[in-house]
Amino acid sequence: MKITNKYRSWDDVTFDQFLKMDGKDEIQCMALLMNIDPVVLHRAQINNLHEFLESFAWMRKPMPMILPQSISGFLIP
Repeated sequence: MKITNKYRSWDDVTFDQFLKMDGKDEIQCMALLMNIDPVVLHRAQINNLHEFLESFAWMRKPMPMILPQSISGFLIP
Protein backbone atom coordinates (compact mmCIF):
# COMPACT_ATOMS: atom_id res chain seq x y z
CA MET A 1 0.00 0.00 0.00
CA LYS A 2 1.38 3.39 -0.94
CA ILE A 3 0.84 6.04 1.72
CA THR A 4 0.95 9.70 0.77
CA ASN A 5 0.35 12.82 2.78
CA LYS A 6 -1.77 15.49 1.10
CA TYR A 7 -1.73 17.71 4.18
CA ARG A 8 0.88 20.47 4.19
CA SER A 9 -0.37 22.81 6.92
CA TRP A 10 -3.15 23.41 9.42
CA ASP A 11 -5.04 25.13 6.56
CA ASP A 12 -5.64 21.69 5.01
CA VAL A 13 -7.28 20.24 8.15
CA THR A 14 -11.05 20.50 8.54
CA PHE A 15 -12.56 21.67 11.82
CA ASP A 16 -14.06 18.19 12.33
CA GLN A 17 -10.63 16.57 11.89
CA PHE A 18 -9.09 19.11 14.25
CA LEU A 19 -11.63 18.24 16.96
CA LYS A 20 -11.02 14.51 16.49
CA MET A 21 -7.25 15.05 16.84
CA ASP A 22 -7.62 16.44 20.37
CA GLY A 23 -5.79 14.26 22.88
CA LYS A 24 -4.44 11.87 20.24
CA ASP A 25 -0.79 10.99 19.75
CA GLU A 26 1.06 11.75 16.50
CA ILE A 27 0.44 8.31 14.93
CA GLN A 28 -3.29 8.49 15.71
CA CYS A 29 -3.46 11.97 14.17
CA MET A 30 -1.67 10.83 11.02
CA ALA A 31 -4.02 7.85 10.75
CA LEU A 32 -7.05 10.11 11.19
CA LEU A 33 -5.90 12.51 8.48
CA MET A 34 -5.12 9.71 6.05
CA ASN A 35 -8.27 7.76 6.92
CA ILE A 36 -6.25 4.66 7.89
CA ASP A 37 -6.80 2.44 10.91
CA PRO A 38 -4.18 3.53 13.52
CA VAL A 39 -3.28 -0.12 14.18
CA VAL A 40 -2.52 -0.65 10.47
CA LEU A 41 -0.38 2.49 10.36
CA HIS A 42 1.43 1.53 13.55
CA ARG A 43 2.28 -1.92 12.18
CA ALA A 44 3.14 -0.74 8.65
CA GLN A 45 6.67 -0.90 7.34
CA ILE A 46 7.03 2.48 5.65
CA ASN A 47 9.78 3.11 3.12
CA ASN A 48 11.48 6.48 3.65
CA LEU A 49 9.94 6.80 7.09
CA HIS A 50 11.94 9.95 7.85
CA GLU A 51 10.41 11.70 4.82
CA PHE A 52 6.93 10.55 5.79
CA LEU A 53 7.34 11.85 9.35
CA GLU A 54 8.87 15.09 8.11
CA SER A 55 5.84 15.67 5.89
CA PHE A 56 3.82 16.00 9.12
CA ALA A 57 6.29 18.40 10.80
CA TRP A 58 3.72 21.20 10.55
CA MET A 59 1.66 19.37 13.24
CA ARG A 60 4.36 20.15 15.81
CA LYS A 61 3.67 23.88 15.43
CA PRO A 62 0.69 25.49 17.14
CA MET A 63 -2.35 26.11 14.98
CA PRO A 64 -2.60 29.84 14.19
CA MET A 65 -5.76 31.18 15.80
CA ILE A 66 -7.37 34.33 14.46
CA LEU A 67 -10.49 35.40 16.29
CA PRO A 68 -13.12 37.18 14.23
CA GLN A 69 -14.32 40.61 15.34
CA SER A 70 -17.92 39.42 15.16
CA ILE A 71 -20.01 36.30 14.65
CA SER A 72 -23.46 36.60 13.05
CA GLY A 73 -23.37 40.33 13.69
CA PHE A 74 -22.50 40.03 17.40
CA LEU A 75 -19.25 41.68 18.45
CA ILE A 76 -16.65 39.49 20.13
CA PRO A 77 -15.28 41.24 23.26
